[in-house]
Amino acid sequence: MDKPLVKVRWTDAHGSVGNAAWSLHEIPHAGIEITSYGLLLRQDEAGVSIASEVCGDDTYRGYSYIPAGMLISVEAVIPAKKIRLRQPKAPEHPSP
Repeated sequence: MDKPLVKVRWTDAHGSVGNAAWSLHEIPHAGIEITSYGLLLRQDEAGVSIASEVCGDDTYRGYSYIPAGMLISVEAVIPAKKIRLRQPKAPEHPSP
């Protein structure tokens, strides 16, 4: 069964490495909004699981789990319109 491609907006926690020094007014004190795209593996009261690759029957790679409390939205991605490429015109040869 094909999995739908989704856009997941969620709020992520963040921090810094131990060797960076920040003044109090420079330290962000709010979550960061993240947008992730992937194949929807599961969505329930616990959260959402998505993956970036299918590796055979029921095997996935590059997965992410986002807890329900961090979710902003989960939307199906509408497929882009198929782009028709123009075929190059054959060069016109002058009549002899």
